[in-house]
Amino acid sequence: MSDEPKQIQVIGIDTSNVQSFFEAKEKKIFKAERIAGPKRILDSFKIWLKNRPTSNFSAELIATDKLNDFIALLKKEEKKTIVFSGGDPLWFGIGRLLIQNFPLSKLYFEPAATSFQLAFSRLGKPWQNTQWVSLHGREKLLFEKTIKKLPSSLVVLTDPNRGGAKEVYQLLDSLELK
Repeated sequence: MSDEPKQIQVIGIDTSNVQSFFEAKEKKIFKAERIAGPKRILDSFKIWLKNRPTSNFSAELIATDKLNDFIALLKKEEKKTIVFSGGDPLWFGIGRLLIQNFPLSKLYFEPAATSFQLAFSRLGKPWQNTQWVSLHGREKLLFEKTIKKLPSSLVVLTDPNRGGAKEVYQLLDSLELK
């Protein structure tokens, strides 16, 4: 890889410790022309930025919550962009969408630990045999098939737009498990 930074740098964040993350990435951040990310991460970034003693920050801030609008903007205006993403951007994150819309020569990915990795680490439990299922924009049939197999360990990514943990509870309650 050359020393020239890629146009779009997608950096995963362990969202439990964003302030120290911003400190560690300060040099990259201040070289960017545009900073993007989910509103919740941008809100934390603005707080961090406000507390900087001397801040010559002039990059525009763009929320990625409306992904189609964000991708259209990236295509329209080529700028050095940092995209903040929770966890690993290539694991059910914005990375897939960026790869579908831009050549890899313009993209750089730097993952952080996923919520699964952090949870199992804190539990002190290996997770290589854990099954997982995502409910983000997916039908509940996959969840039903997976849970009916009665795996010894299962992790579920919930979709807050569909009820989050409440949806999982309702799915479990509706199943007849033997």
